[in-house]
Amino acid sequence: MNAEIKFDGGYRERIGLPGGERVRLRLIHPDDRARLLAGFRQLSAESRARRFLGGKQVLSEAELRYFTEIDQVDHFAIGAVELDARGRECDGVAVGRFVRLSGEPRCAEVAIAVADRLQGKGLGLLLLKRLVEAAQERGFERFRFEYLADNIGMHRLIQHAGRIVERQNSDGVIAVEIELPAGDDVTLRPSLDAFDNMFLLMHRAFQDSLRMQFDWGLGAMHQALDAMRAQTRYWNASPGGRRQAR
Repeated sequence: MNAEIKFDGGYRERIGLPGGERVRLRLIHPDDRARLLAGFRQLSAESRARRFLGGKQVLSEAELRYFTEIDQVDHFAIGAVELDARGRECDGVAVGRFVRLSGEPRCAEVAIAVADRLQGKGLGLLLLKRLVEAAQERGFERFRFEYLADNIGMHRLIQHAGRIVERQNSDGVIAVEIELPAGDDVTLRPSLDAFDNMFLLMHRAFQDSLRMQFDWGLGAMHQALDAMRAQTRYWNASPGGRRQAR
C-alpha cells in the first residue's frame, strides 16, 4: 500500500474520469445519509437489482443508518462524490464497502455500486483496489462476493481482484471468495483463474454466435424456398406460363 494513503477519517483522494468528471474518494460518514439516499434513487432498476440481488424500491431508515453509521473497521465504506468546477462536493456517484463475516474474522463480504452514467469508466475497479488496500490495513485475507449470474460487470471486476479460492452457484446467485494479494502487491490484474473464465466465456460466445448464424441460415433458406414455391405457383397459374404474357 502507498505510504501516503491512510484509510482513516482524513483520507481524501481526487480522481479524474475518462469523460472529464472529477470525483473525490473519502470514507462514508453519518452526514452522507441524504446523499446516499439520492444516489440510490437515481440507480436504474437493473443496477439496484445487481447491487441488492433482487428488486429493491426503497431504503428504510434502519438501512440508511446501517450504511452510514459504521466503525470503518469491521464495516468499512468509501464513497465517491462528484465535484463541481470549484471543487465542491455534489452528488454521490459510487460506494464500495466490505463487512467482516461473522465467524470468519479474516474474510469480508464486498459490495460496490456505481451510478449508471459513470459505469464503464474504471470507477468500480478503482474502488475495489482501495477496498483491498484498506482491508490489508485491517488484517483481512479474503474477500467474498455475491452477485447475480448475469452481472457481467461484477464478474469482470472480480477477475482483477485476486486468486479465486472458492466458487458456488445457487439459484442464479454466484458466490466467490478470493485471496487478497500479499503485502503491498495490490496491482489488480486478471488471475490465471480469470483467464480460464474469460476463455470459457469467449468459447460460449463463439458457440452462441455459430448457433445464431446457423439458425439465421436455416431461416433464410426456408424463406428462399417459400419464395420459390410462390413463384412456381404463380407460373403454374398463368395461362401457358409466364412466356405467353409478353
